[in-house]
Amino acid sequence: MTGSRPRLGRAMGACQSCFAGLGREAPAVQNTKLGGNSTQGYTWHGGIPVMVTHGDTNLGGLPGYIGLVERKSVDVGLKEPLKYEEWSAFRIGSTLWPSGALLARALAAGAVKGVDVVGKRCAEVGAGVGLPGLAAGVLGAREVVLTDRNDLVELMEKCIESNGLSGNVKAAELDWAVTENQTSSSLGLGEEPFDYVFGADVVYMEEQEPLLDCLRALMTANTVLVLAYRERTYSDREYLNSRILPRLTGVERVLYEYDDSRCEIYTGKINRGSTMEVPKFAPWAKVFANPKTTMLEDLKAQKAKEAAQKAKEQAEPAQIRTAQPSVTEMHFWGR
Repeated sequence: MTGSRPRLGRAMGACQSCFAGLGREAPAVQNTKLGGNSTQGYTWHGGIPVMVTHGDTNLGGLPGYIGLVERKSVDVGLKEPLKYEEWSAFRIGSTLWPSGALLARALAAGAVKGVDVVGKRCAEVGAGVGLPGLAAGVLGAREVVLTDRNDLVELMEKCIESNGLSGNVKAAELDWAVTENQTSSSLGLGEEPFDYVFGADVVYMEEQEPLLDCLRALMTANTVLVLAYRERTYSDREYLNSRILPRLTGVERVLYEYDDSRCEIYTGKINRGSTMEVPKFAPWAKVFANPKTTMLEDLKAQKAKEAAQKAKEQAEPAQIRTAQPSVTEMHFWGR
């Protein structure tokens, strides 16, 4: 590696976006060129610098970001694949997370009960590359507003333009930290209420109240939240169950799976009353081989299986192993 290595601060539980709030500047990302088209560098997750290896990348010079730019597409079941960019050395929100692709596919497949975006006004919070919102735009939503922090607005705009959706999809700044006691109108997101608010992989224990403040600001009594959740830590699960779900009414959930990936999708409307109850769900039906296991335990079992397979491969004689070039390898803690 060239340059100094990122230093670990004491706030080991915080994502990169939380460093500013902790009074610490996020450490700089260092990158180094490998053989061929591969580049290696650090990105952040859970307050930990994680090495990522990128192939087939372009070094881009964009306002506010100089680093790796990866132009990709993903088939979510629409007529055409959705195109998007990743700025993977920038910050945690500038890459595609699993639940984003899964929620986009679920919307395209009509797999979320009662959700029909045709002719509706939608918003996505913590959008990043914005796949669910982009899918809604393709499916016929009248207007979609992708929202995230100011430094990701340009990324969202590029993803919108790449899919030719500038007519009904737009990007807007929305920092959850300033949404307390606000409305979508006061935040500059328009006078008309949203019919749907999408969120994918946005439930983090580190965020706590700001996410709830954001949902209260964007949702009226008739707005439906469509929340895709993939368990990362037990703290996130506790936050979902004890803080978010009790503030919704008419909550329904579905486990959505595609290939080897899955997420939980929750729908509900905001509860502005003083009485809050934790919703009771029927047990998951035919979800896991052992229905008593949790999502996190299932993921840990999968990780252990992958680690065992890797150890087995490494134990083989070097001369019979064939190195396979990787287009993009991204290794994140907790996934």
